[in-house]
Amino acid sequence: MNDFILALFVLFAGGVLVPFSANRYKSVFFAGFVFAGSLFVLKFAFRALFAAQVPEKFFLMPYPIGEIRFSCDPMSAFFLVVIALGSIFSSVYAVGYLKPYEGKDNLSAHYFLFSLLIISMFLVVTVQNVIAFLIVWEIMSVSSFFLVAFEYEKNEVVLAGLKYLITMNIGLIFILIGFVVLSVKSASFDFEAFRNIGLSRKWTDLIFVLFFIGFGTKAGFVPFHTWLPHAHPAAPSHVSAIMSAVMIKTGIYGILRSVTFFQNVSVEIPYLVIFISVLTCVLGIMNASAQKEAKKLLAYSSVENIGIIGLGIGFGILGNFLGNKFITIFGYMGAFAHIINHSFFKSLLFFCVGSVYQKTHTLNMEKLGGLIKRMPLNSMFFLVGSVAICAFPLFNGFISEIMIYLSALSVIQSKSPLSFAVAIMSISSLAFTGAIAMICFSKIFGIMFLGEPRESLPEDIGDPSKPMLLAESVLALICLAIGLVPQMLIYFVQPVVQIFLSDNTYTDFGIYFKFMNKISLFFLVFCAIFALLFFVRAIFLRGKKVSSYKTWGCGYQSSSAKIQYTGSSYSDFFMRITKPFIKIDEKQYYPRGLFPKKGNYHSVFKDMVDYYVVYPLVKLVRRTLDLFGWIQSGNTQRYILYGLVFLVLAIIWVLWW
Repeated sequence: MNDFILALFVLFAGGVLVPFSANRYKSVFFAGFVFAGSLFVLKFAFRALFAAQVPEKFFLMPYPIGEIRFSCDPMSAFFLVVIALGSIFSSVYAVGYLKPYEGKDNLSAHYFLFSLLIISMFLVVTVQNVIAFLIVWEIMSVSSFFLVAFEYEKNEVVLAGLKYLITMNIGLIFILIGFVVLSVKSASFDFEAFRNIGLSRKWTDLIFVLFFIGFGTKAGFVPFHTWLPHAHPAAPSHVSAIMSAVMIKTGIYGILRSVTFFQNVSVEIPYLVIFISVLTCVLGIMNASAQKEAKKLLAYSSVENIGIIGLGIGFGILGNFLGNKFITIFGYMGAFAHIINHSFFKSLLFFCVGSVYQKTHTLNMEKLGGLIKRMPLNSMFFLVGSVAICAFPLFNGFISEIMIYLSALSVIQSKSPLSFAVAIMSISSLAFTGAIAMICFSKIFGIMFLGEPRESLPEDIGDPSKPMLLAESVLALICLAIGLVPQMLIYFVQPVVQIFLSDNTYTDFGIYFKFMNKISLFFLVFCAIFALLFFVRAIFLRGKKVSSYKTWGCGYQSSSAKIQYTGSSYSDFFMRITKPFIKIDEKQYYPRGLFPKKGNYHSVFKDMVDYYVVYPLVKLVRRTLDLFGWIQSGNTQRYILYGLVFLVLAIIWVLWW
């Protein structure tokens, strides 16, 4: 554990020493410390992932914390790798992204809080003591709140940050209740003691549901997802990336860790997880397709991908109940593979959108267009991320989703009618989600990067700075590399999946490697044929001029933004089909008269959960608090009286008892 502890000190030192560096070098200085600290973590994590023994470290703290145990089993090591890689890419990207903010008064604080967020995420997945876990969990939430509120001078940014923080603390209440019950029943604060309590199924089901709600709020499962589309657009893009691609996975870690606590949950639990995950997939991508703001679209897409991960977990748990290793292994492999795949392509997409925002100062797709001509590299990388997130072959998203499909197909072969129905529902929902994802990302790519600008844009628009392009290019290459050579992903997730097999016996993953070898061979042959055809074409056309002719275009002579699709018109047909599930307030002004003025169409999307659940609850709380507004009168003498009355009541209480 020495490398891990050293990494934490390096990261903390980077955050503390940033204020003492020159403004123009702060980002590079900080990125260097993050890179060094993350390398130590990666070295430690890869060693722990394949180690025969689990490395541990103990610290003795005063009462009531007691002994704190830090442990790194394969699951902790897996999440350490995800966090470390995400931190490296985000810090490198921030070197270029924060350049316009040099001299901003809270820039040093931003870097310190960034280091605190990274450290807290590392600790969350390694600490094994309840009280210490809750402390670092809250540090993670508070530090990320301040990172979201980087541009605190904007009212909407502060409101988004507050909504995020309140939601996280509501989730914390459920986590706290679950840990209190476990600690009381086991008479211990250590996670290891929770595995051997022998609770009844009613208790384990109740505690698991509490943990699923609490950790699911951080992860973004429906209906606890409403903070994501508010927090991500408000935060700087490197913060949006690390929150969406990495931090929400700590919620998945919490759910997976709670799965290891209980071996006797009811069979209804995996069905519940699958049902919530299907709901999350479908509603997440449907909401994403209705968005006009790029970051909100990506935020809702994260909700959809959390649902895909949840499907893998649900099928993994179900496979243990059905006694079918294929279901369990493919389910968990798909879940863990999608955790790391999503961290790559979602970081890439947020980085590309952040580059667009830095150049155009807008996230509204309806104001953009034609950026592929001015930002060719950024556009290409965004296309790679879009193809990967839509699970197209040759890229990493396909690999993890095909595993979850195979897990669901294996469930169909079971003799349980309920399992058969659940599998059919899940496969259909996953296919539907994939189709809508294609609509969603063809829309955002086409509206933002193709055609002509819909409004006047700055003249100096071009590809982002070198650090930003470096982060984007490496992520794009990783997305392609995993798709072409998926065996390395199986090798990476194999030790983690082994933890969740119910019989606890070693399983040979050779058959799964062979399956991925066939996929890899097919993809590589396809790429070789394509490269060969391209090479042959280049030889035949060498020295020849290729003429191009415009076909008859019905009077169309030149491109114009007026005849292009808008985001609303592009997805209009789909929106009308899904109208019962998506709330959109529309205002249409039709042209009238012989010489009509311009007509226009305006639509405002509203999240169903926000509109029908969150907003009414907020109004109810406000009205309730307004009833007690008379208490806060502003009269100092009355406040002193309140204190006196409280002291008298406290004395009476003590004397009585």
